[in-house]
Amino acid sequence: MIPTAIGIIAFERALKRGFNGSLLGRVGSGRDFLIGRMCADGGWNHGGNRALGREGESYPETTGIALAALGRGADAQVLERAKAAARRHLKTCQTAEGTAWLRIGLSAQGQTAIVSREHVRRSTVDIALSAIADAPPERNPFSI
Repeated sequence: MIPTAIGIIAFERALKRGFNGSLLGRVGSGRDFLIGRMCADGGWNHGGNRALGREGESYPETTGIALAALGRGADAQVLERAKAAARRHLKTCQTAEGTAWLRIGLSAQGQTAIVSREHVRRSTVDIALSAIADAPPERNPFSI
């Protein structure tokens, strides 16, 4: 799921430099792949939406990354379900990385996420993602 999402973001960036039908097709296929793996709660996890015969639960990090990758190019109903899942995760997320990805994903959807508490940033990744999440949307490298 994450490699597909990052690929979509990279291809979207490349498309800003000029039309490329092959890349455009890959973006569409990637979005279809992500949407097909959306969990029942509207978010995403690291694999599929079902495992061992039961519904999989989504995670904050993967939900935020998928939202960033979908940009505004997906069906409005899908995006509303995903944004609702991201806001639910944001209320209960226990990590700086998860919170940052959720904020980045919501920012890519044109929404500002309010965080009620700051999490301890324990790694360089936490610090870097938090800095991106704190930046205005036009400075967010994950915004499409």
